[in-house]
Amino acid sequence: MLQLAVRQALKSRSSAPLGLRTAWSLTEALGLNKGKEPVDVYAIDPKLVLNPEKLKAADLDKVAARVTVCRELLPKLSRGESELAEMDEPGNAWYFGERAEIFDYKLVGEFSTKSGFAALVHADVVERLRQADPGSPEAKRHPLPSWPDFTDLLSDSVDWPHRRMPFIFAGRMVESHLAALYTLERDGKTVGLLISSETSGGNDDDDD
Repeated sequence: MLQLAVRQALKSRSSAPLGLRTAWSLTEALGLNKGKEPVDVYAIDPKLVLNPEKLKAADLDKVAARVTVCRELLPKLSRGESELAEMDEPGNAWYFGERAEIFDYKLVGEFSTKSGFAALVHADVVERLRQADPGSPEAKRHPLPSWPDFTDLLSDSVDWPHRRMPFIFAGRMVESHLAALYTLERDGKTVGLLISSETSGGNDDDDD
């Protein structure tokens, strides 16, 4: 199972601590791109992920939405298709995998996007970052990218995943401090995701 594989990967590397030099290399180190098992993914504000102290203190149930996806969908999560809201309404949406009418999607949860961006990231990468010690010598030698690094990267066209960043995907949310995560399910499997700026407005609990 995935959790066992993750524990084995961490154990095998215990003699060479990864510190915070995780980014996409941690995803590779944990073998999260291999195997056939379903994987857990967080939809979350990328600014929070790049701030280890705030990430560690955060209640993920309040600031992120978690979903389990089939392995076949995983590579499609790096290829989001953006769509602006209809008419004169502000906002936008990102579609991943198969698409359908909005009423075919199931709401998973809502999460803060105060930074103006939304991201998808492996749940195991988030947990690893929360466990890391930002003050350790290894972390200081290999820090996570800064927020300006992230915004500079997204100022140009970028292909995901990117080795400098820990995200499966990241994209801009238009005029929205909240986003909602939806799943599209067929035959008992999640075959598509939707991140939308259209929300209930009820889960804006994280700090700037």
